[in-house]
Amino acid sequence: MTKKHLAGLAIGLLISGFVGTANATPMQWGANGHWYELIVLEDKSWSDANTDLLGLKGSDWYLATITSQAEFDFIYSNILPAAQYDGEKIDEYWIGGYQPSGSAEPAGGWQWVTGETFTYTNWYSGEPNNAGGNEGFIALDNRFNWQWNDNTNSINGIIEGYIAETSAPIPEPTTMLLFGTGLAGLAAVRRRKKS
Repeated sequence: MTKKHLAGLAIGLLISGFVGTANATPMQWGANGHWYELIVLEDKSWSDANTDLLGLKGSDWYLATITSQAEFDFIYSNILPAAQYDGEKIDEYWIGGYQPSGSAEPAGGWQWVTGETFTYTNWYSGEPNNAGGNEGFIALDNRFNWQWNDNTNSINGIIEGYIAETSAPIPEPTTMLLFGTGLAGLAAVRRRKKS
């Protein structure tokens, strides 16, 4: 592979890494300045979603922590409309709430992945219920108008992905496109100088 091909490949990967991996455009909530994004990765366990998120988006991102009604309303109105729903099945999306092993069931010990105080809740009526004896992870459930449902770590055929959140500033896709174009221009200038 020539240097020209490598440069093109690097630019393509850079642009696609910032523009092509997301399933919905990240949206910023003005109240806290955080960015939120819906990621579609079907049938991922909560643990795998948490790990995949770090690899996909980086260490500044985490499964969303919904700590107020206003934050839920923002996600409900702006992020969840991109959710995939086929009208036939249960669809759920993970968020960053979990219950450590040994917690009092069903409602004891719930925590956020960020360590934020777990005071606000948006459980659907009758949840959490620890059905089956091992439901220690929170998902937004379309059957319950996206209110919370406690689930096992792995739900095949039900989990459609997760909601991601970051407080770090993120570049806009147009900024990354300009950056990629600039790199391509630099590569072209270098080639002309060598000729």
